[in-house]
Amino acid sequence: MSIDLRSPTFFERYQIHRTVNKYYSNFNVTAEYNQQITPELLSNALHNLIIKNPILGCNFFRINNEDETQDANNFRLRPIDEIKFDDIVEYTDFEVDSEYLTYLNSIRFEVDTEKPLWKLVVSQGGNKTKISVVCNHTFFDGGSGSYFHTDLVKELNQLSDVHDKKDVIFVNDELIPEQVPAPVDSLTSLYNPPFVFKIATMLNLFLVPTWLKNLYRRWVYPNTYKYPLFKFKPIEVGSPTNYRILHLSNEKSQSILKFTKSQGLTFTPYLTGIALKAFQDTITPHISKGPCSMNVIIDTSGRRYYPDLEPLLKYQGCVAASDITVEPIITPTNTFSSLKNIMNYISGIMNKDIKSRSIFHYVGLLKSVNISQLFKKKIGSHGRATIEVSNLGCIRDIEGDIKIENMWFSQDNGFSAHIQFSIVSTPKGGMNIVCGNLNEVEEIINPDTGTKIIDEFIKTLNDRLIQYTQSS
Repeated sequence: MSIDLRSPTFFERYQIHRTVNKYYSNFNVTAEYNQQITPELLSNALHNLIIKNPILGCNFFRINNEDETQDANNFRLRPIDEIKFDDIVEYTDFEVDSEYLTYLNSIRFEVDTEKPLWKLVVSQGGNKTKISVVCNHTFFDGGSGSYFHTDLVKELNQLSDVHDKKDVIFVNDELIPEQVPAPVDSLTSLYNPPFVFKIATMLNLFLVPTWLKNLYRRWVYPNTYKYPLFKFKPIEVGSPTNYRILHLSNEKSQSILKFTKSQGLTFTPYLTGIALKAFQDTITPHISKGPCSMNVIIDTSGRRYYPDLEPLLKYQGCVAASDITVEPIITPTNTFSSLKNIMNYISGIMNKDIKSRSIFHYVGLLKSVNISQLFKKKIGSHGRATIEVSNLGCIRDIEGDIKIENMWFSQDNGFSAHIQFSIVSTPKGGMNIVCGNLNEVEEIINPDTGTKIIDEFIKTLNDRLIQYTQSS
């Protein structure tokens, strides 16, 4: 018999709403392994992985049907009765391209069902194997997807002479409740905003008069009164996401990283600055009537503050995002030096947010609001960011004969942004940048060239990423 392990955290309730109402499909991380991985080997490795990380054998189940009135507090984390290998592992032939990422994005998960909130899609060809782990966001974030692969490759390397496939890779009798990690809120103070932060935020939201906010907007950077934020079509549920993949070889990515380091930058603000200018040059002219400000959200992992808790936090949502707005980027030339100030500005805000943890405190304010109503207010609004950037970094090499040679990270845009970059690197495969964009952008053609503006955007971005390192 299944037992209730715990109630959902505020962040898990946020993700439960996204799942139940189909506001978001999934994120996925695909890894290419350097060897053939048989079903026998994979099934045994998955069994060991779930036993060591028992939350992978759980789902959230309803205790009543009052989702709306109880704001998803009517769910409990419970182990699944059993997980069969064939129920969560799908074999198909694929290459990692736009069409395949679109297929992955069509996969949806359900709470309150005897199935896990993740699955694998596997392709075997030649002497290599590609495995995609597709994840619901309820108790995973993008970093969890990369952890899954590094944990899986460890388990694969520890097995030898496996000849029997495990048809059932988990039954709930194997789960020891005490081994299910406590939630992030119990392990850390990450999402506990200080009292002063709460008061200051509430004062700004409810007591500062609109006329004073408008006056402030006129006299500070960014001046969103003079240059209103970029807006396009309002948020709709179920807007399809389209994908482009930008690959940088290990040689090219290392060259860029060496250059950004010499300029006192990391890759993320470098990419973001170039992407915003490319967006302004290739997309804005076909949508906006005049110059406009743009905002970007840049995801940050909270695990950085708690390295000793990594084993307990890796399969939990542990993120927040810097929300950065810039005015139109007016430069006489398209050179690195002309964009350096914007990149420094982005980098400065990111560093400030990481140091203060204010972005995590802000997320913690979700505890004080009705999450269901928050989502409903977003629908029909212009609440999307211009661009979102999520960078998982470079995945460390794992000792053993079986290794990860390449990796791709992709996700549904959902309500978050018009264009979304999902980035991951490996020591051998280099860097893969997946660009997800909504149909509203995908369908626009430049009448002067007959080319989709999203393709012109990607080409401009790619050219400048390399060009700036060679001309500065």
